[in-house]
Amino acid sequence: MIDFFKYQAAGNDYLVIDPRYTDFPVTPEAIRLVCDRHRGIGADGVLYGPLETPRAGVPVALDLYNSDGSDCGRSGNGLRMFALHLAEQERFGYIRERLEEFRQLWYDVLKAGMSDGIFRRDLDVELAYRFLRDTVWVGVSWYRPEGSLGIDSIAAQYLSIVVDGISPRPGSTK
Repeated sequence: MIDFFKYQAAGNDYLVIDPRYTDFPVTPEAIRLVCDRHRGIGADGVLYGPLETPRAGVPVALDLYNSDGSDCGRSGNGLRMFALHLAEQERFGYIRERLEEFRQLWYDVLKAGMSDGIFRRDLDVELAYRFLRDTVWVGVSWYRPEGSLGIDSIAAQYLSIVVDGISPRPGSTK
């Protein structure tokens, strides 16, 4: 028997398995079995961690696995779910507090912009907040200094998609 938590966000679901509380064998076969939606618990993958006892000021390490048992590398949704898992533990309550402060900051900016006429008055604040939060998170989570796109190029592309959309511009051949 394994102890686990299951989280869902933005269409993904992951199992969080904490090695401090279970002897779950981290093998591709075991991961495939627990992620199987017919024979196991069912999930898009496993977030296995924290790998060491969390300490203040030290990043928390974890392993991420796809449902086929392969290494996932990174997952924005998975990392958010793992952060939520940690935040729900009493000793990490400050994480939830910071997330709520961050959310309130965005809410205040969006509402002020609507009130001042800078933003549309019919804006759905929750949807706009989530869109902006996730857009920033995606760019931050996969940007690599050695990658083919610099941060300015990524920012310009994101802004262009948001402002201009993804359809070809009238008269454009590109």
